[in-house]
Amino acid sequence: MQVASWLPTPIFSIWNQIPRLVVTQAIPTLALSGAVFNTTSSVITSGAFSGSNPDETKAVEVNRRKIEAGYGLSRDFQAKIDTELPRRIFSESTVGANREALLCLKKGPRGLWGVCDDYEDFIKRLVEGERAKTSKVKVRVFFAAEDSMIGVKGREYMDCCWKEQDDLDFESRIIANTDHDSVLQSIEVLESVFREVASRS
Repeated sequence: MQVASWLPTPIFSIWNQIPRLVVTQAIPTLALSGAVFNTTSSVITSGAFSGSNPDETKAVEVNRRKIEAGYGLSRDFQAKIDTELPRRIFSESTVGANREALLCLKKGPRGLWGVCDDYEDFIKRLVEGERAKTSKVKVRVFFAAEDSMIGVKGREYMDCCWKEQDDLDFESRIIANTDHDSVLQSIEVLESVFREVASRS
């Protein structure tokens, strides 16, 4: 992500073509969004692709087995989805990724992020707006162990912004052996989210 921020703005008019080339020709099994930034940065800085992390590969397999055992979605079907998804996505237009990249990098006019342009101020305003309610706003954040989009500094910044507010019920967790794209697929995260929703309904 940091390497991408150094690139001149005009290159982002063709940004979507870089991951398309990588996903459809160079590495058909490449993951999406965060991995695209990560892999593209790796190509630019080293000229080579790094191999899969064995711990992450093992974690994905364990996750598939848990989903199969607990929810009946076969391991093989999950693997097919993971393989097919990038190909299907990049078979259609991905030109919107150019704008998304510029947005993520804040390469644009002031106020591009709206109320979140100043993230600390946004959280303070959110808390002030919710203060009159009887129960605290509950915020649960699941961070990937390795996140090429926000990195460790981004994780620490987010934690700091939310933890400073005493009027929030805030908790964050780092999910082992996950990256920017796989953290939401983690059965640990999904079960936690659905348990939370069920407890409030």
